[in-house]
Amino acid sequence: MGTMPYRHSFPFLAAALACASFALACGGPPPKKAQQPDNSADEPPPAPAWLFVTESGQPARGPKGECEKVRGWIAGEKSCTGELCAHARDLGKEWLKRCRKTMPEQADEVSEVIDKASERAELGADDCIRDGNNLLRSNECGKAKECVQATQRWISRCGQRYATPLIVLMLTKRAERRFNEPTSVEFDTRSCKDIGELIHKSIGCASEETCKQPADAVAAWTDRCGEAPASLPLAFAMADVLVGASRGVDPIKTDPELDKLDDGAFTLMTKDAKGTAIWVCGERPTSLQTYVATRAKCSPGEVIFARLDGSHRVKTLSVPHASDAEFQRLFPFLEVKGERDARDKAELGAFQKRVGEAVESAKSGRGAQAAAQLASALIPHAAAVLHNPEYRKVLSDADPFLGPAMREWAKRKIAASARIKDATESALFAGRSLQHPLADMRLDGSVLPGAYIPPAGFALAEWMPSSFAIYRKDASKLEAVLKKKLSDAKLADLRTRIRNEVQTCAAAMAAISKAEESSAACLFRDNDCAPNRAAGLSSAVDQERERAAAAQRNIALMLAGGALDRADIERIESEKVAAGCLD
Repeated sequence: MGTMPYRHSFPFLAAALACASFALACGGPPPKKAQQPDNSADEPPPAPAWLFVTESGQPARGPKGECEKVRGWIAGEKSCTGELCAHARDLGKEWLKRCRKTMPEQADEVSEVIDKASERAELGADDCIRDGNNLLRSNECGKAKECVQATQRWISRCGQRYATPLIVLMLTKRAERRFNEPTSVEFDTRSCKDIGELIHKSIGCASEETCKQPADAVAAWTDRCGEAPASLPLAFAMADVLVGASRGVDPIKTDPELDKLDDGAFTLMTKDAKGTAIWVCGERPTSLQTYVATRAKCSPGEVIFARLDGSHRVKTLSVPHASDAEFQRLFPFLEVKGERDARDKAELGAFQKRVGEAVESAKSGRGAQAAAQLASALIPHAAAVLHNPEYRKVLSDADPFLGPAMREWAKRKIAASARIKDATESALFAGRSLQHPLADMRLDGSVLPGAYIPPAGFALAEWMPSSFAIYRKDASKLEAVLKKKLSDAKLADLRTRIRNEVQTCAAAMAAISKAEESSAACLFRDNDCAPNRAAGLSSAVDQERERAAAAQRNIALMLAGGALDRADIERIESEKVAAGCLD
């Protein structure tokens, strides 16, 4: 058989043409358009920063969602710095090209970021910019883990002005690509300043749990920011939170230009501004009141201080605390600023109660009991009365009712005077008694010449004028003793006695000072010094402390007697200071 002739096909072709003509005439569907060529290969690919942003976090929904996501990242670059702004500029330009029609209302905001970033990108580079560019462009940082560490240090050291969200994202992607295996990297974007502020805010954290985060922050700061010395306040704050977290404290380098803390830098700062109290017998006091209260109930225990040493390093030291009184005696160089005032405030209630009891006794006609109660209130708190107006107000409020107590004092002074045979001692006792009702009193209200002398400036005549007037009137018999003046020989002998006491005091004070310096050196500078040895060095001069106290009391008793004139007294006071006999 042969090939089918073409004419056999004509009926089919005619039918097809007829069918097509019918469709056009009847309004059927138009023919499909010819397929357009794919020109997507001609468009430039997205910038790397665009891909970093769009692929990070939750995926965007649709083109508009993608534009909104990138716009948010661009807004985060408003604080970019120097050449690093080029990345924000380029990302912004990419956004305008892709999203201006989709989000025209945001175009001006993005353009503003582009303009500012373009200006800043032309500025000169500093160390942070150069180091940041090296991390983005080179492999000089070493192996993958070393680069992660170097990048983290750069982020913390240079802070958010350089480590903007976009730069951190780019550094993160670059760090992850350095690993042979898929690895997720997450950087801490806190600056050294931010970490330091967290540590400062956590001073006094109360437990290991609450101190954990700031203690971890100390480790972060030390690793990332520790190339330069810490500021002095930050070093003390670091020691504080590490002790609170029960972690060891290595010596912390500090600014070599500073040798003490500023006033008020810490609540529990030592008087010499070179240390802070950070742990007391298992507790973390954060105020002077709680510090004093904790010390009062601590027996035995230890107190931990942070201390600046001679090499400008902050270290911690543990000091034994057998009792509050012993700690005060052995370690006066560790007294906290404001500690004495805090102790006075803590004792104010007891003082008020005791004075109130004296008032009630006086009102009830029990003058002898009132005399004892008033003496027991005043003698232990004489320094507080002198320095604290709240104490003096207690006395002034009680003054109208305490005449009977003071009258009893006067009676006892007169009786004691009659028993003194030595003319000089009799004159000194009478002079003291007329000016200082509390002089020569004992806690039980009895009188013993030389037993006690209130501090200089203690003036019951000023604070208790009503009851003092009663006392002075009833003690006026003592004025007769003063009418007979002491001879020149007795006055010369008195001056000699005072000077001898000054020398005794000076020698004792020198021994005390040397021992306390040795104790302080043991604690502060000798790494091998046991805390108990420091206590022993100081306690070895307890007898010298007693000698110094007795000499100072004897000097004050003789000067308060009124036998010497003002010139003599001023000269002796100058000699005391020159010799080192200090109160």
